[in-house]
Amino acid sequence: MATKGSDSKVTEDKIIEMYMDFVLEHEVHPKSIYKFCKEHKIKEPDFYAFFGSFSAIRKRIWTKFHDNTFALLEKNKEYESYSNKDKMLTYFYTIFELLTLNRSYVLFSLGEDAQTKEKLADL
Repeated sequence: MATKGSDSKVTEDKIIEMYMDFVLEHEVHPKSIYKFCKEHKIKEPDFYAFFGSFSAIRKRIWTKFHDNTFALLEKNKEYESYSNKDKMLTYFYTIFELLTLNRSYVLFSLGEDAQTKEKLADL
């Protein structure tokens, strides 16, 4: 058992938020799921209900950037009438704006080391 008094309202988005806050505050990836759950007062089974590893969280974050971009595009009624070229340009503009809003995490995630190619697997 990780902790007592765990918040029963654990969601995928909440875990992602906790993870992103953790890496930005500590400037390292968490060492273990047990410690991460204990620090955030969630039960390990609640964590595992959404993610099997930290790698899965990192990949899901990038997927959510993409999903959120499309959700924003779908709100624009004119988007469907755009040409394919304009749709693609709109997508790129929107996702880059979203990435800019999350700049600190994106820069941390991609890092500056020689192993960037491996990190791109998260994308």
